[in-house]
Amino acid sequence: MVVESGTPEMEEGSLYLDPHFKGSAAQGRGASALLILLEEGEALPELSTEDKPFLRIPVVAVSGGAAEAVRAAAQGGSSFARVEAQVEPALSDARNVVAVHPGSDPALAREVVILGAHYDHLGYGGAGSLAPGVMDIHNGADDNASGTAALLEAARLLSETETARPVLFIAFSGEERGLLGSAHFVAQPTIPLESAVAMVNMDMVGRVRDNTTTVFGMATAPEWEALLAAVNESQPEPFNLTLMPDGYGPSDHSSFYGAGIPVLHFFTNTHSEYHRPEDDWQTLNGEGLDRLASLVSDLTRGLAGVGDDVSPATLTLVQSAPPEASEEGGRGYGPYFGSVPDMGYQGFGVRLTGVREGGPAANAGLQAGDVIVAFGGTEVGDLYQYTYALREMAPGDVVDVVVERDGRRVTLQAVLGERR
Repeated sequence: MVVESGTPEMEEGSLYLDPHFKGSAAQGRGASALLILLEEGEALPELSTEDKPFLRIPVVAVSGGAAEAVRAAAQGGSSFARVEAQVEPALSDARNVVAVHPGSDPALAREVVILGAHYDHLGYGGAGSLAPGVMDIHNGADDNASGTAALLEAARLLSETETARPVLFIAFSGEERGLLGSAHFVAQPTIPLESAVAMVNMDMVGRVRDNTTTVFGMATAPEWEALLAAVNESQPEPFNLTLMPDGYGPSDHSSFYGAGIPVLHFFTNTHSEYHRPEDDWQTLNGEGLDRLASLVSDLTRGLAGVGDDVSPATLTLVQSAPPEASEEGGRGYGPYFGSVPDMGYQGFGVRLTGVREGGPAANAGLQAGDVIVAFGGTEVGDLYQYTYALREMAPGDVVDVVVERDGRRVTLQAVLGERR
């Protein structure tokens, strides 16, 4: 199959301009291969930025004179093209960095508080960069050198005090590639995961503005609100806290909540330098970052307990409820399914770390560990194909969902909801 890179009457950024979407659509229509003809002056894509590997057919971008030759041959009725390519996969190691502050109470030695932040960013750009085609160093001062610095400062502050429970500090790698480091830790933990009483995450915490900080995960344990309020009020300059209930989200805390651990995630909001070379140290609020590290350190003390007089906090896990339905919605807004993908999964299909209680996925019987391999009659090889298939549906549609579970395929039926 031969197609042009553009699409008539489609705005820039349209899903239909995405080469991977074109490849997915061609595969679904039975094509054995896809040639995408680039417009004059349009650059060839960089293979190093390709992170969507699960199409079953070859997809080739063709430019310059070769594109003109293929275009003329296709218009002339030719049905044959010869393409030769050699691609060698390159693997590299990535490492989480882990340290422990031991607990002083033998009775609580197996109850662990986890404090984490990811230390990877985008290198010279490429996949994930919002400055396409720019191969400048992306230092990621806010995302997430800020969280890494806050993690180190909190560790320094906590090292000055004995805590009843141990505190495990983890600097994660591979977050930008899909929570790889935290997903690996949850899959192969250095501690029994059932011993983790809470996980506190810091991602993009260097841009405190108007003394405001957002905290996600408040609904993952009913005790969070009172504990966080007390710790915040004890600070020399309390923050204005914006409290968000959901324990799932695009950072490493999501891996732990999917494993049944109460979580909090600190975040000082996005900005125009996000995932661009301009995210550098000059843009950070150092004073605000220092205060936030102190807040998180004191919160961790409250979770771990200090000395004989301060008992560690007790948390009760609560699974997040689905977002409330909205009166807006509609096909243009998109349907709601309520699945939580495992962003670190590297196999065929979409593995779930969980489903939102009361949502369409949960009501259909999907569960954590299921791997979605087909959705509404469309084969699902990766998260992108799953997203494409979901976007073709509307709220109220009844869809068959095929999952792999315990070595066998199970077909479940779901009624899609409406996003708010």
